[in-house]
Amino acid sequence: MLQKTAITLLTCLFLIPSKFSFASEGSYEGRGKIRIDDFSDISSWMGWTKSGHAPGASVPFPFSFGSIKQPNRPDGYCGAFVYSFESLPAQALYEKNAAWQLQVKRPEAIEFDANPQGYECYLEFEFSRNKSKNTFKSPKIKLTGNQWQRYRVEFNDKNFPGFAPSNDLISLRSITFHGSARGRGTVLVDDICYIGDVFQNGSSAEAFPIYRKLESRPGKNVILDYNIANNLLTDSKVKATLKVYDQHRNEKADKSMELSLPASSLQKVSFNLGNDWEKGPYLVEIALELQDRKIRTYHKGWFAVFEPNNQRLNKTPMWFGIEDQEIRNAPAETALHLEWMKLLGVDMTRSGILGVLLEQARNRNIGFQGYENLLKPYADANLDILVEYASNFPGWIYSDKDRASRFHSTKRPPIDTTLMNAHFSKIGDLIARNPHIKYFEFINEPDISFHHDDQEVTDLYIQAVRATRETLRQRAPHVKITTGGGALTHPREKPDFSHRVFQEGSLYYDISAFHAHVDLDHYKKIVDLLDGWIDSTARPMANTESGFRSYYGDMHLALKQADVLVKKVAYSKWKNFEFYIWFMLQDYADKYLNADDSFGLVTVQNQPKPSFVAYNELIRQLANTRPLPDKQLDSRLESYGFRGEHEDIWVCWPRIRENEFSFTIKSSTPVTVGDIWGNQTTLDPREGVVNLNSFPLPFYIRTAQGEVQAATPLLNVVSGNTFVPGERKQLSINLNNPYNLPVSGKIGIGNERRKFSIPPSGTSTINLPILVGPDSEIGAQRVMANLNLESASDKRVLYQGDLLLSYDVALAVPSGNSSKTQITFQSVKQVRELAYDPYTPRWEGVENLSGILDVSWSSKGLHFVGKIRDDDIRFPNSGANIWKNDAIHIGIFGPQKQHIEVVVSNDSGGKATVWCVYSTNGKNGKWDVPVSVSAQQKSISYSFTIPFDKIGVRPRGGEEFKMSVLLSDNDSGSRLRVMEWGGGIEGERNPNLYRWIKLTP
Repeated sequence: MLQKTAITLLTCLFLIPSKFSFASEGSYEGRGKIRIDDFSDISSWMGWTKSGHAPGASVPFPFSFGSIKQPNRPDGYCGAFVYSFESLPAQALYEKNAAWQLQVKRPEAIEFDANPQGYECYLEFEFSRNKSKNTFKSPKIKLTGNQWQRYRVEFNDKNFPGFAPSNDLISLRSITFHGSARGRGTVLVDDICYIGDVFQNGSSAEAFPIYRKLESRPGKNVILDYNIANNLLTDSKVKATLKVYDQHRNEKADKSMELSLPASSLQKVSFNLGNDWEKGPYLVEIALELQDRKIRTYHKGWFAVFEPNNQRLNKTPMWFGIEDQEIRNAPAETALHLEWMKLLGVDMTRSGILGVLLEQARNRNIGFQGYENLLKPYADANLDILVEYASNFPGWIYSDKDRASRFHSTKRPPIDTTLMNAHFSKIGDLIARNPHIKYFEFINEPDISFHHDDQEVTDLYIQAVRATRETLRQRAPHVKITTGGGALTHPREKPDFSHRVFQEGSLYYDISAFHAHVDLDHYKKIVDLLDGWIDSTARPMANTESGFRSYYGDMHLALKQADVLVKKVAYSKWKNFEFYIWFMLQDYADKYLNADDSFGLVTVQNQPKPSFVAYNELIRQLANTRPLPDKQLDSRLESYGFRGEHEDIWVCWPRIRENEFSFTIKSSTPVTVGDIWGNQTTLDPREGVVNLNSFPLPFYIRTAQGEVQAATPLLNVVSGNTFVPGERKQLSINLNNPYNLPVSGKIGIGNERRKFSIPPSGTSTINLPILVGPDSEIGAQRVMANLNLESASDKRVLYQGDLLLSYDVALAVPSGNSSKTQITFQSVKQVRELAYDPYTPRWEGVENLSGILDVSWSSKGLHFVGKIRDDDIRFPNSGANIWKNDAIHIGIFGPQKQHIEVVVSNDSGGKATVWCVYSTNGKNGKWDVPVSVSAQQKSISYSFTIPFDKIGVRPRGGEEFKMSVLLSDNDSGSRLRVMEWGGGIEGERNPNLYRWIKLTP
């Protein structure tokens, strides 16, 4: 943070102007700090040694640049360059995505504090214009002395020859640290920022969460601390308003305070939210209003109330794991992350390493020693380790024959493994000295890593896996070898690579590893594919990297990440995986250039997402359990059973995501039901029956061993009850008597009540009116029914309370020409990414892929007219592969259970085509129907008709059927993502996930 210290002016390099020429006229009141890094987030910069280091020395062994605690700094932290130079010139380069993404127009200067602690050195800043390769560097800024000083470099043609004011956006590409002499030590820096117009480029005030701990304990006061920064160079009055929302977006707290902030100051504030908080995640929004200008800035984050596991609980496979890229972290960040792992209670971590970092120079052990020291705290914490030898073999292992190959790359295994074996012998020795290293993974995603498709690379990989196993097992017999985590079904996967590795290389590995950053339905397909290639009893499966993006600041998407985590981990355990590694512990969107990562359980501001709480509870629930045989508790639920030492545990979730309903199970002993956050309720059976409400997210049921049995639900909506928005009609409800005695009672929705009597094991149908709002979403909706149920003979209460009922809201499709948009694709909630790798950007907005589709009908069929936005239009495929193009994919399930899927696109020759890719009658292929597909600049116009006789639907008002629509996005020749309206097309062919359609006159 900005200190009241002397500013060291580089007068030999520039003159201080009397006015700030690069700030626009009239904007001087907006002059202030545009923060690049104040190091209070306990983070790190990625880096590389360039010269002057000992052979084999690198980042992070022993070089690093990241946060350290520094009590005499305003926020308690600063940055530290850790150096170890043996010769001159001495240079190390560092970069950080958070700095790169900050683009500033017309900056006046860059400033920072530094204390070189007696070591004379220099910093050199490299900047980019508009994130291009057009970069320019600052003069080398000399740091001297043994105290904190302020340094400043102005953007002018003195310091940057040829620099002139423009509307280019400037960003910091890298910082090079130059040593002036041999030696080891630490140079301290802080508060790196631009000086410029904060109204145009940044925020006049900012809120920085102060990290104390990750968890808030149930029953304890929740206290949120922030540093509030006034970035202006003038005094300011700021109103800070903090609001808290639960997972249902209900506002739970609203607190405000008025602050008077001196120029460039920092003030700590605390919000005491009390102790009345249910377990779970909470979204926090803090708004800062600059009162004299009515300018607001916002910070969104999280806190979570939960009971941490605080230790490893599990003693049997499947092992629960996490990945944290320690080699990209400075020491303080690594230590913090280890504390989170212990809090979570995981069994193991996946630790990545590059061959070049271990032994860049042959027979130099700096890398081995550094890596061994890095791993020791994990052993001390009782964590097992999967070492992932990610890639980048040392250059010295290659022969002249390798180097002569046109495919030569240090990511590619060598032709002759002799020198590789020498390198791996040392790795084997390291593993033997560290028995907590239980697994070794050979190459990260080898099926997409080599950037070429020659046949030889597969042979070389299988040969290298064999050599790796033989060498490591000689030195460390306990270690298990996994295949490289294959990105199976990845659009850029090399043909037949994975199939050959898993089958031809089956004698050379112990664990069948793969990656899958996808939804559960797609995940299951990958598991089935791999299961067909291997003997999973002899070589069990393991997921060495599997995550799901949460995106940022959106409750719905963050909950979806938690939802997917629980489903994939529970399913993997039920399939008897050896271990499961969640990718990853903390978001790294601030590190890798152009990274958009939000896979982490913790945000870059060190706040727990819903997924952290969900994983913590899943480990508590499923530790030391084994899978039970397949048994479903209700047809509307997906249920996986596990047996613990004393109880059976069931992990359940609605087959239709976020659907909610009541269901019934039989048990003679109490049943405990809990959500994924740790909130639990115990229900006593009545006459051997327990009635429950499902949850929109996964939930747990705990019973005595062998007790739970499925039963007909007490209440369910009669099949075929569909409504359209704005409609009022009767909802037909089946009441089923699961008891061996006659029952009677009352049921009601709203103010409507009905009496009933039902004989033992009998059924009664009750009709109750409901009104569907005109803006109701299309899809499954819920209504709460109040039920009083008692035995008819002695009036004993059998059930009294609210039960959920699920019904369907259908899309009303009008006859004639439709002028109303029926189906829209515009939300990130509809996006499903299919490729996860450093080269594939995610969906960033409607300009990438979005659109509208109008639907109407006539006697000729269903008519579709729409316009789809797409920033990269591709039609590379024809015939049965047309679904891989930019395309519209439609699934229809008719009243007579006729199921079809058709794809509409241009073929590779530019001809509009409708192709049936699936039909229950087996009549797949091209359809001769009216169709037009017209590609314009960044958009595609569609017009086509699907005849009713091809889909088993009758052309009449009131006809109901089910439909789902999907947009397929092909960029650069590969199918990279889809957008969905409904579900059941991508991943899993499941018409139960389609939405209802109702033809209206």
